[in-house]
Amino acid sequence: MKKIKLTALSLMSLAMLFSLSGCIQYDKAHNPKGPVWDWLGLPMSHLIDWIHSTLHVNYGWAIIIITFIVRLVIMPINISTSKLTMYEAEKTQYLKPYVEPLQAKMKGNKDQAETMRIHQEIQAFYKANGVSQMAAMGKGCLPMLIQMPVWSALYAATSADANIKKDAFFGFSLGSPQIVFVIIIGALYLFQSFLTTLDIPDEQKSQSRMMMIMMPVMMVFISMAAPGGLALYWVAGGVMMVLQTVITHIIMKPRLKAQVAREFEGKEIIKPSEASASPAASATASPAGRKDVTNSVPSAPSEGRNAGKQRPRD
Repeated sequence: MKKIKLTALSLMSLAMLFSLSGCIQYDKAHNPKGPVWDWLGLPMSHLIDWIHSTLHVNYGWAIIIITFIVRLVIMPINISTSKLTMYEAEKTQYLKPYVEPLQAKMKGNKDQAETMRIHQEIQAFYKANGVSQMAAMGKGCLPMLIQMPVWSALYAATSADANIKKDAFFGFSLGSPQIVFVIIIGALYLFQSFLTTLDIPDEQKSQSRMMMIMMPVMMVFISMAAPGGLALYWVAGGVMMVLQTVITHIIMKPRLKAQVAREFEGKEIIKPSEASASPAASATASPAGRKDVTNSVPSAPSEGRNAGKQRPRD
């Protein structure tokens, strides 16, 4: 669900990008004007010109330098979000054997009330064992929001600045769509998506396959209509994104998996029946004004008199 929301946000961001780029106006001499150019395109054009003249590089390398700066700014946010997401996913995977019997009941159950009760019991079990499935929600959208004005500014600059439009990067024009950049973008995004599917359960790979294909295909279609300068930004950004994925999924993920195993080995796991029997879980799972008796399980007896005579069954 989170990946679907992130993809939807990406589509909306790109749609906004092209909407803003269409708002660039031109005077009789065909010079760009208007608020989109004044606030986004012109500052980006000046920045590219400054890098070009200061470092004595062509406009393509100036765009790549800007890409690296932007990616370095958002990389800590991306890595932090990925780490938190993978940490919670590893905890969920570790606790999966306790949840599978309940999930099996849900699959064959046609009673909506009973299905809801089992779902609430699973959520209570995760919460009781410290799993937060909403931990990184919202934070993962921040890098996308940061890049939106950069995309719009680059589109405006590469579409309207005459010096950038007529320049080329290794023979590929920065002012018009370039099929070579499109192919590289598709390959980079596909490879990055493939890296994210490594070391995940087989049952989840089928669900991730659609998402693995969707983003590269979307980027290919968008890049086919984008100027070469903006496509070059996505090429350089794709390289940085692959390196970031190697850090998070190849280096960090095995360490997080071992960390989760150590954490759960050192503490007692609260069973689903025990979690749903807790007062906090019952208050959360039960509708207001109604007493939920379907999940009621006798609380564990104290270690005093009668200890061990009556214990709840797992």
